[in-house]
Amino acid sequence: MDDVRMKAGRAAYVAYVASVGGKSAVSGQPLPGWWETSRQIRDAWMDAAEAARNTEEVDGDVQCWQCGALVSVDRPRVREAKAEKAAA
Repeated sequence: MDDVRMKAGRAAYVAYVASVGGKSAVSGQPLPGWWETSRQIRDAWMDAAEAARNTEEVDGDVQCWQCGALVSVDRPRVREAKAEKAAA
């Protein structure tokens, strides 16, 4: 396993756990530590962290450097800030 990939996935998972107060945002159940999660879950977090590292913002959307996919990050505050900037 790529050490950088594993560290990035673990860092993302630990940040998520901290962000939700140690409990699942879906079920409210306590979240396990990194090594107590299944291999499938660790792989998913590593994939997510890798995808996040391989993106850049393009006109308010996020584009993957590897596959070119665009994902809209259409947040109201972002839209409002852009409209205000354009009007100024």
